[in-house]
Formats: sequence, structure tokens, C-alpha cells
Amino acid sequence: MATLPAPLDAAPRADGHGRGLDDGAARPLTRDDVADAVAEALRRAGVAPPLRLLTLDDVATRLNVSPRTVERIVTAGDLLPLWIEGQRRFTPEAVAAFVRACPAGNVKHRKHAAHRRAKPRAR
Repeated sequence: MATLPAPLDAAPRADGHGRGLDDGAARPLTRDDVADAVAEALRRAGVAPPLRLLTLDDVATRLNVSPRTVERIVTAGDLLPLWIEGQRRFTPEAVAAFVRACPAGNVKHRKHAAHRRAKPRAR
């Protein structure tokens, strides 16, 4: 598995060879790390970075919910996808706007919250 290179301002490693991360351990390289590095290289070269779109699974991971929950949110019209050749994609801005629109302390979906309020209590 590939690892991230050490930052240029990192302290030298204890063995004196090159530079290492503060804790001396390299972390695994993720897809987001690669995308960020490419975007930074393009920015330095004066080229606009490509638009980063998210899949349904990416959105579910970011929101820490199941893909089915994201499906319900989309069906309710609270998160609008882009359709590209029959495939749903989401902009990070749309996901952030959905999170900002959720009431503080309660990110339950409106449909479920309304359903719970509508039930009369048995006494």
C-alpha cells in the first residue's frame, strides 16, 4: 500500500534518513489524499481542478448513515442529485447544504420526526 510523503517542514527522522511525520509512522494513502494532491498540483499550475462528485455510497459514508437512508433523503427531495448517463452523483456543496439545513442536535429526517409526533400516546 502506498504511503503519504512527509511534509517538507517535518522534523528529521531519528535514524537521520530523510524526514518523517511527527509520530514517526506513515499513514496509508487514501483516495481523498490523492484527489487533494492532484487538486493542489493543478492549482499551482494555474489549471482549474476537476469537479469532484460523490456517489451515493460516498454520501452515506460522509453522513455516517446507510445508503438506503440517503435514498430516502433523495426521494423526499432534501438532497438533489445530478444525473450523468443514468448515474446519480452529488456535489459536496449539496451534501454540506443538507447538513446545514438539519436542525442542530437533531438530524433525523423530517418524515420520521413527523411520523413520531403524529402517533397518539397510549395511556
